[in-house]
Amino acid sequence: MSIEKVSITTSRRPIWRFPPAYFLAALVLSLLLGSYVPLVPFGSSTSLIMAVLLFLAAVTIFLLSVAQFRRAKTTLRPFEPSSALLTTGPYRISRNPIYLAMTLVLISLALGLGNLTPLFLPVLFTLTIDRLFVRHEERMLVASFGVQYEDYCARVRRWL
Repeated sequence: MSIEKVSITTSRRPIWRFPPAYFLAALVLSLLLGSYVPLVPFGSSTSLIMAVLLFLAAVTIFLLSVAQFRRAKTTLRPFEPSSALLTTGPYRISRNPIYLAMTLVLISLALGLGNLTPLFLPVLFTLTIDRLFVRHEERMLVASFGVQYEDYCARVRRWL
């Protein structure tokens, strides 16, 4: 990963620069598609159990990740500079555990709805978040932490 300078500003962000807005949109769209356009039903007690377990895992990952941010006293906002590089807890497994947790919630919802229609939304969500937020955040972290962040990237995958 090459080091690239990034202009960092801390102005008020429009909603389209707020990752939870994309998550909520995908969540609502999943519910609508799963309910009103149910293609290829596969619902069973097994898929429901898997949905619940995946949801619980996602909530756990999310809460642990947010706790890491709070302990480090750094920002959760994607377009603000980070004052600490998080590399422990969920960040040992994924460089983006909060986004990963959001994706897992979308997958668990699709499994819970028991049809194939909403399963494309976690993929679309992940690609969108990756292009609009993750790549920018990575450039900011390289600018802030340099080789330390590059070494971290060499050890830990972007998603899983």
